[in-house]
Amino acid sequence: MKRSTSGLLNVFEDVCPLSDDTALVVTGVDYMHHTELREVRYHLEGEVVVIESSRLVRAGTHLRLGNVHHGHIVLSDDGRLSGTRARAVEGHVEQPYATDEGLFYTHESEIWRDRVKLIGRFDGYDEVCHPTVDGRWLYFEAKRVDPQFPGSAKDWQVLRYHLDSAEIELILVHGANPYVHDGRLFHSRWSDRKGGFETVAIPIPAALPQRGLRGAA
Repeated sequence: MKRSTSGLLNVFEDVCPLSDDTALVVTGVDYMHHTELREVRYHLEGEVVVIESSRLVRAGTHLRLGNVHHGHIVLSDDGRLSGTRARAVEGHVEQPYATDEGLFYTHESEIWRDRVKLIGRFDGYDEVCHPTVDGRWLYFEAKRVDPQFPGSAKDWQVLRYHLDSAEIELILVHGANPYVHDGRLFHSRWSDRKGGFETVAIPIPAALPQRGLRGAA
């Protein structure tokens, strides 16, 4: 596994905060081969999440993390659901996120709730992924080619979908893998300096000015 000079993880994402200093992450040799789920201790240096220590929770083939729901870790491994509500889905499933209202997940690069498509491709976004929920907002990542950075990780943006009105707001032009904890948006962003992603935590941004968007189911 690729490590930093301090011996800690440096290829990780899906940072799901459990508290102000503890989180779950998935990690591996690269971003397409997350083979370990780890519980980590972290702190913030400015807005950057810095991992202090970790312990292995589970090994797998290609893990993507959702959340912890009623004491159970919700995740996918190579497209198979683990943790809860397995009968609520069918087909290849990634990034499941469980709530009392249902199971949200990524299927064929679109977002579903249980067996119903919730957010399809829309407005030039060709991938719509990684749902997480905070209150009545569902936060997610979506990819639309940025003419300034075609084919790069900077194509990813963070948006949110209102579970009652179905309105969509763009909140980050560059970002991915969103989670909300204690009024902060944890997300991945590309770092040219590091040559990879770093996870940061910022106050939840206001919606960016734009025309109204509505998810296409």
